[in-house]
Amino acid sequence: MLTEIQIKVAELVFQGTPISRACDEAGTARCQYYKWIKEDREFIEFIEKMKVEAVGEAITLVKAAAVKAANKLISHIDNKVSKISLDACKEVLNISGLNPALKNNKLEEETKTDYASADDIQRVLAERRKKEQELRVI
Repeated sequence: MLTEIQIKVAELVFQGTPISRACDEAGTARCQYYKWIKEDREFIEFIEKMKVEAVGEAITLVKAAAVKAANKLISHIDNKVSKISLDACKEVLNISGLNPALKNNKLEEETKTDYASADDIQRVLAERRKKEQELRVI
């Protein structure tokens, strides 16, 4: 069974506290930490469990940020400034991987004119997708 000192040291280290300071605050020597890491199976498993939990929490945060970023990007599609709207449309298509024309800059060439609205851009994109689908059928 882990001691309170082992748990405290592990938690402090995972909070970013340097090992020396974590050991001092917990009331143990730094060499003891390294001994636990080498020899104490339960301590090693506890550290591994903390790593897995930390990675899981990080992934959750990144996913939440990605959703927020995607929603923000999507909100720019209807922007009244056509350059912003066009850039947002291209970025959404680029991220989604749904438009291979982006890789060849064909979309950029086809949309260099200044459109009056996002509807015009979406119409051009829809036409482009339709052409691509027709080519795939052939």
